[in-house]
Amino acid sequence: MTEKRTDRRGAVVGIDGSAGSLAALDWAIGHAESLGPIRPVTAWDYPAIAWLPAPLSVAAVPPEAEMQGAAEDAATAYDLMLADVASEPPVVRRGVAAELLLELSNDADSLVIGTRGHGPILDSLLGSVGRRIADRTTVPLVIVPDGNDTNTDPSTPDRPSAIPLAERILVGVDGSPSATDALAWAIEFAKPEDEIIALTSWTTPVTVGMDVPRFDVNALRAEATSTVKETVAKACADTGVAEDRVTCQIAEGDPRWVVKEMQSDVDLVVIGTRGHTGISHLILGSTTTSLIHSPNCPIVVVP
Repeated sequence: MTEKRTDRRGAVVGIDGSAGSLAALDWAIGHAESLGPIRPVTAWDYPAIAWLPAPLSVAAVPPEAEMQGAAEDAATAYDLMLADVASEPPVVRRGVAAELLLELSNDADSLVIGTRGHGPILDSLLGSVGRRIADRTTVPLVIVPDGNDTNTDPSTPDRPSAIPLAERILVGVDGSPSATDALAWAIEFAKPEDEIIALTSWTTPVTVGMDVPRFDVNALRAEATSTVKETVAKACADTGVAEDRVTCQIAEGDPRWVVKEMQSDVDLVVIGTRGHTGISHLILGSTTTSLIHSPNCPIVVVP
């Protein structure tokens, strides 16, 4: 069994007052033992309409100091949520959310964001911030759905989290180094009692033309089984745990749909950013993109 690191640099969490960012902070707090100190980050900027000529612009543009003060005051609403976990003072700056989060994540072990944002923080939709960060992050990125939570007031006493703890973790593997890194991250993140499942999928190759070759289905299954077992062996060796710490599983089908279907049965999905073009190509732009844009549970993208 691997021991938890004591030198954790913590997690940067993007907050903007939306249900999505509140869920992200909830999730990070619930897993603070694994993540380390929580560092909330808020980026703000003027809406583009503020600089349009009259009569299209707003009536008056508040001075920057006033906007900064208002954003800092709003950030203090999260103090109650952070009271019982190790945390750092919120960072509040004017600027582009994705750029600020990426900058600050250089001094963290992970980055946590919600799926949807709103308000004065621009570019807070997953299609912009989330994709931009997923393409460029150098640390594991956790994307947390809002969990349909209707209580978006972080100062509510004893407010329950709408996101369950990660007790059953699914890791998509395809034999690539990125998949091994993703599984190693999951092993180090998980508690001893948590279940870790390493999954790979296989499909018969697509053929064009009249002469359709025959494929040995048993050979394809055997290749998938070998792939997942080799990945588990490498990740377990790297993290110093026994191979039976991880459950191996194979499934037939496109990895995008296989993983999507399994989301309802797990609490966390972990995937790499780059994969092979072989059995189940978990590459950013196909499987990863499909998952991060419509997650049913928290998704971790490991670079």
